[in-house]
Amino acid sequence: MRLTSIAQAAGIVPSSCYHILNALVDEGLVVLDEQKRYQIGLGIVSIAKDMISIGTPIHFVQHEVDLLAKSFDVTCVCTQLNEDQSVVVAVAHGPGLFGVRLEVGRRSTGFSGAAGRCNAAHSQLSVVNLRRKFDEISWADPPDFDTWLAEIEEVRRTGVAADIGQRVRGYSIYASPIFENGRVARALAAIFSTGQLRASVEADLMAQLREAALRLST
Repeated sequence: MRLTSIAQAAGIVPSSCYHILNALVDEGLVVLDEQKRYQIGLGIVSIAKDMISIGTPIHFVQHEVDLLAKSFDVTCVCTQLNEDQSVVVAVAHGPGLFGVRLEVGRRSTGFSGAAGRCNAAHSQLSVVNLRRKFDEISWADPPDFDTWLAEIEEVRRTGVAADIGQRVRGYSIYASPIFENGRVARALAAIFSTGQLRASVEADLMAQLREAALRLST
């Protein structure tokens, strides 16, 4: 983007924007090309690397994600969680030709999907605040709020959350929470076409998700 476009988007005067961008360029977080357009620089990688390495080292996480994706031919991801957003920090795709294709850095609201149910189950939020978070979720086929609350309670009981075609129509998502110092910080999730796996295989997948999440918890 050019300076004027960035200034307008940020809601600041161009002169102030120029000085901020220069500082970001000096730090390698932003680069300026020959056409006087600014874009994200490689310096941002070091910040992202430090962020996703909090807690269990990411190479341990990637190992678990790779094993699950290969064993069950599913897309497996690990997401970093907070109340506002969920960010994919590790991803692996099964050996099959079909399936959801995701990339590291993919974001969604913090309480969406199966990972979001893990987040909600251990958030300590009141029902009123949970309702507000529920209303922020982009659903394909939304459950009613009471059903969602019951599903959150099921996560507390079993350690596995399920979203069957509600977040993404035609796809099933299972997830287990990863704890760091007693609080949910990440979730390990598997995504696949609804009906792709036999019921017995789905049960095995849920058990292995839960076990992998426990191994990654600190």
